[in-house]
Amino acid sequence: SGNGQKTKLVNQLICALNIVAVAEGLRLAEMLGLDLETTLRAISQGAAASWMLSNLAPKILQNDFAPGFKIALQQKDLRLVREAIRQACRQDAPEHADREREALPGAELAFRLFHEAVAEGLGELGTQGLIALYRRRA
Repeated sequence: SGNGQKTKLVNQLICALNIVAVAEGLRLAEMLGLDLETTLRAISQGAAASWMLSNLAPKILQNDFAPGFKIALQQKDLRLVREAIRQACRQDAPEHADREREALPGAELAFRLFHEAVAEGLGELGTQGLIALYRRRA
């Protein structure tokens, strides 16, 4: 595969981890009893600012999970990321190929969360719908 495809995998991993961070952060705000709009205004001005926070967090606050990019598609891309990690680990250090899931633990976490979301029937939601998985947990 070419560098363009590899770059897309890097992009998809960063996007997945970013929406995981947004969903988890907003779920923490809910659990702490914070006003979500006030919290979002405050954190959007600081180091936590990102495209995902600016564009998808307001949708989360409105419970708008219409897809721009579906959870199921993100999960498919994360499978490709996982395979790329596996191949890279085998090339870099064949003796440690069995530790591929430890190489990039954030990628493994994102894969597991998106896999679980699809398994729970959330696959047709936009990626901001990942918060529904967190809300079901606690």
